[in-house]
Amino acid sequence: MKTHGIKEIKTWIRGMFVTGAVAIIVTTTGCGKPEAVITPDGEDMTTEQVVYDQLAQSTAKKFDYDDLTLGAVKYYMTDAEIEAVYGKPDKVIDVTATEQDGSGNASTASKDVTADEKVYVYGGRILGFYNMDGAYRLVSVESSEKSDGFARGLSVGDTFDEILAVYYRDVDCMNNNYFSADSTAALGKYLYGSYTMDSLDAVKPTDDVAYGVINYNGYASYEQAESFIVEFTFFKAPYKSGVATTSDDFAQIAFDIDKDKKITSIRWYYYPELSE
Repeated sequence: MKTHGIKEIKTWIRGMFVTGAVAIIVTTTGCGKPEAVITPDGEDMTTEQVVYDQLAQSTAKKFDYDDLTLGAVKYYMTDAEIEAVYGKPDKVIDVTATEQDGSGNASTASKDVTADEKVYVYGGRILGFYNMDGAYRLVSVESSEKSDGFARGLSVGDTFDEILAVYYRDVDCMNNNYFSADSTAALGKYLYGSYTMDSLDAVKPTDDVAYGVINYNGYASYEQAESFIVEFTFFKAPYKSGVATTSDDFAQIAFDIDKDKKITSIRWYYYPELSE
């Protein structure tokens, strides 16, 4: 779905989507072998990587736009359609991209300014809307409510293994590590794919872009992580310039996982195409 006239929404939504996968490069280890990591001072920081058994071949689909749902709700629905499902929200926050503080955060809109965005709060459920195509359209959902059913039957309280069961992942994904741009820190693992949106300018893909990662959430390794994030991203070809860029529309979903490997919250985002 392509939309036009969007200038600030990606900055706004991306500010809500906290991801540690910003500096990912295409650097992977083979079969869990130790990766040589040398600091700028010449210090060898190499650590032995745990080698995991290969998983069974997955028959699940990769993440795409069809997964931007919450029960009967799906992305691009209007605020009126959402209220028909959930009723009036507990709280409404109107914000405008033209009113920002020094840090770039959107502030509460004054009464004489038409809000570009608004947020509906229903208990532990947060829905974000953007004003486009003549209505406020649903572009983000976040929930910590166990009763909320997301795509593929997942909900808060389910496990990391249940995510791997319903979303596609490579058989050797647990050994497919990625590192920071300077190769001094392990950031996570590729569930599938070999690059992220940060490499679009270099790769210049013309086909669909799809990848999934385990984000260590700042911890040194999967084994040491007290929490981590499972993230999936999808760009659908064709693209307005012929190659994929962050100005094209795309989708993301993230699952916050605790030390017991259980989901504590789920959030997804739809980023509309940016107009020139």
